[in-house]
Amino acid sequence: MTAKSKTAKKKKTAVKRKPNKTTKPDKNRILEYKGWTAGDRCYTLFKGDTKATLCDIIEFHPNDNVSPAVSLIDVATTKYRVAPVAMLAETAKAAKELKPVLERILAKAKKKMKRKPKQKQITEE
Repeated sequence: MTAKSKTAKKKKTAVKRKPNKTTKPDKNRILEYKGWTAGDRCYTLFKGDTKATLCDIIEFHPNDNVSPAVSLIDVATTKYRVAPVAMLAETAKAAKELKPVLERILAKAKKKMKRKPKQKQITEE
């Protein structure tokens, strides 16, 4: 045997891949709500922030468990955020004036969460 035959490599052939048959489910997105539409620019004040933030609206969530909400993209940081619809404003000054509204919404949500009875876990013996 020669040295060449021991170290000879097999020729690799291309593998044909199967096409992906999975399809993404269609989302029923709500694009208009209370005078606002997707793509609008607005100012909002997020929880814990002191300055109003300029955002682009993506979609609305009117059946949210806390309050009707809106998905936003923060223009400055390009982060996706969610805020109550009641916190949207045309100007930064108007958004800052809505801070008591945010605190009221969060207080109601906190009370609602406390009222829910805890579910007991059933263990089988």
